[in-house]
Amino acid sequence: MGKSFEVGDYPTGTRLIFALQTQDGAFFYTDSGLNEDGKSHVLRLKLGSNKCQLRWEDLYGLKDTDYNDLVVEIKMDPKQDPKKRVTG
Repeated sequence: MGKSFEVGDYPTGTRLIFALQTQDGAFFYTDSGLNEDGKSHVLRLKLGSNKCQLRWEDLYGLKDTDYNDLVVEIKMDPKQDPKKRVTG
């Protein structure tokens, strides 16, 4: 808890896809089209103009829909324009 790291520099408009691997080996992605069950396993909450939170549901088929299995905060540094620094 409380760990942070830099993801890197990306040109404006770059699409980043994050994934959660569960204990049983399943993967759930921020792009629901990549999820085996076709469901959206991530809620994205906007926390300001340069920050958001990704809240993950780790059960196939969204069985409990608590979206608290992994919570990640993403910060973007707009000073890096045209590349934005993403940390999480």
